[in-house]
Amino acid sequence: MTRLGIGSPLVLLLVLSACASDQWKAAEAQCHLQALPIFPVATEQRWIQELPSLPMMQRCVQTSYKDKDGKEHVRSECSMTPLIAMPHLETIDLNQKARNDYVRSCAQQSCFQTYGNTECKLPPAEPTPKP
Repeated sequence: MTRLGIGSPLVLLLVLSACASDQWKAAEAQCHLQALPIFPVATEQRWIQELPSLPMMQRCVQTSYKDKDGKEHVRSECSMTPLIAMPHLETIDLNQKARNDYVRSCAQQSCFQTYGNTECKLPPAEPTPKP
């Protein structure tokens, strides 16, 4: 069972931005601080019916028997048994998607204003002229 607490959105945000530049991470962190009052963490618990990863289980039974000549044999009979969905209680953040969308849009705007692009990429360094 996963539980979302007040720190979880920030942790998720940091994990997702692990490959981002430092400039993008800074813009994203600033925007996340702006987004929290607008889209506060609002958790709700819901019962989720979840099927196991293998919806069918093969069940085999081995039976020993002797034929008419007295030789012993083993016979396997297999059948597919459906597995039953197991309900579990899951805590979700109702504002998570809206907050993530806001943060992404805000960070892109901030990067565009600062760096002239939406990825916060630094302009290429100009080569120094040789005397």
